[in-house]
Amino acid sequence: MRLSVKQKSTFALQAAAHAVKELQPNKLLNEKVEWKKGKLFVEGKPIPYTGKIFCIGFGKAAGRMAEALEKIIPVQEGVVSVPRGTGKALKLKKIRFVEAGHPYPDRGSIESAKKMLALAKKAKRNDLLIVLVSGGGSALVELPEKGFTLEKIVGRTKNLMLSGAGIHELNAERRKMSAVKGGKLARKFKCKIVNLVLSDVLGNDLRTIASGPTIKKGSLDFVLASSETAVEAAAKYLRVR
Repeated sequence: MRLSVKQKSTFALQAAAHAVKELQPNKLLNEKVEWKKGKLFVEGKPIPYTGKIFCIGFGKAAGRMAEALEKIIPVQEGVVSVPRGTGKALKLKKIRFVEAGHPYPDRGSIESAKKMLALAKKAKRNDLLIVLVSGGGSALVELPEKGFTLEKIVGRTKNLMLSGAGIHELNAERRKMSAVKGGKLARKFKCKIVNLVLSDVLGNDLRTIASGPTIKKGSLDFVLASSETAVEAAAKYLRVR
């Protein structure tokens, strides 16, 4: 059966809406993270630890991810950095939120980084850190490296964006200017790190997504959703139709 342009557009929009629904943070966390008899599993893989569970997060979806996580596992304490104007709608208990700038970092971005570093001092070797990562995280957590200021970072970021720099080039520069990006934040934590990632980068380069603050050798990294899974969800809807 031949479809009209209008029918094709309608199906495309419906497929996109279905993909968005399937990839909602709370749905993904409930599907991928389990708590059974006092043990944690991510995508069916057991995550051994003997201490407490701490949580940090950054990105446009980090707040909703934190809400879902608190309902699944016993989080001791945490902090997530979310875009300005979105924090008050969150219903969190143990995890605090900090509102920060996006697409450019601001004082809130520095505040969130400092609170995460303070949490690193509390976490012991036998504890577990769960990191909630999503798109937009690069701007939401920042601490200037020596020789840089927040103003210099914002200026350089704006220039790169206006010049048409791609996400890989942009975030490579962000890592150079930051004292927390590129695994530098991860190195402040003594405990095991589990990264739960909603990817907005083609190819899912973990050092590029949110500039990779908590990606390091030995971290357990799970990409819960990506552009590929979005396409798969849309395609599945169209096949069913």
